[in-house]
Amino acid sequence: MSTPQHRINQFAGTPIQLINSWVDDLHYKINPASSGDVMGELHVEQMLLPQHIDGRWLSKLTVTWGAKDPDKPAAFTIKISVYGFFCFAEGTPDYVKTLQMQFSAPSMLYAIARETIVGLTIRSPKFGALTLPPVAFMPDQANAQPALPSSATDSAVEAPAKKARSKAVKSPKKKT
Repeated sequence: MSTPQHRINQFAGTPIQLINSWVDDLHYKINPASSGDVMGELHVEQMLLPQHIDGRWLSKLTVTWGAKDPDKPAAFTIKISVYGFFCFAEGTPDYVKTLQMQFSAPSMLYAIARETIVGLTIRSPKFGALTLPPVAFMPDQANAQPALPSSATDSAVEAPAKKARSKAVKSPKKKT
């Protein structure tokens, strides 16, 4: 059986394409004791995994939403891990692949996590849908230059897990 060839439209404006994605780990809880006014806090963690044999790159993004203070529960407690396989246009330099996997890949996976969470929470009897705030995956100013692969034969992009945090957001309150 031959390996699939992944083609990218060269005029799409970006060298990266999401081939496939899936949710691997999902924990979801409605906290009925919450008043709905408690501030929720968002944590996002990215992990780049070794390149797959047929040229696909794998990334994992974990999104956690919950209360800052355990004594005051937020309307929802959620943890979701989303994986994605990515490929690149032919001739894309290794340093561009590294940048795209650090910044574009998690943006695509975060959109999938947001959509999944809205779908889960939209029918909540007390609070309504939870729409997570937008998150920008940008390089730190101190580390603006990404770590480049040592050679074109590198089979993995080794990057430390990145954490992105957004401002606390009030949990939604369903209109009655």
